[in-house]
Amino acid sequence: MTRGSESRKPRPALDRSADGSSTLSEAVRTIRAESAGLLDLMVVRPADLAFVVAEATARDPDAVMVLAALDNAVQRISAAPRRSPMRCVACLRPLLARTHYSFCVVLPSRANPTSSLAIAVCSKCAVTPEEITAKGVLGLRQIWPDISSRPITVTHPTGGQA
Repeated sequence: MTRGSESRKPRPALDRSADGSSTLSEAVRTIRAESAGLLDLMVVRPADLAFVVAEATARDPDAVMVLAALDNAVQRISAAPRRSPMRCVACLRPLLARTHYSFCVVLPSRANPTSSLAIAVCSKCAVTPEEITAKGVLGLRQIWPDISSRPITVTHPTGGQA
């Protein structure tokens, strides 16, 4: 892909599904169509997972979507071939079973969204919710260039409160 005379490096292992179903490009298209350009972003650290599961169990629609995105992302990370692992959205380090990482979950900013996307940020890049948010937003803007000039609402910057 080129922008003017400047070429961009491909983001390895970010635009494919481990099971061959949907790709990052397809997820972005779906969210774009549903969101009318407005996105919410939620930080989910490992310590926040129990809260997200509890809220999803209580049928909170946002928590259900967040949990689905997390489940999909973890399955993709786990199933990715060792020669072509999923990668941190910020530094492109491989995400392996023993890697520590958090997620930024992107949802269309609307009531009862039907699509979501989780992107991983490794603990080498970010640990605090503020760092995870910053790295996640930068990575999201790299993999989804047409949102570069659009605002992203960080709805849960401290994580876990779906």
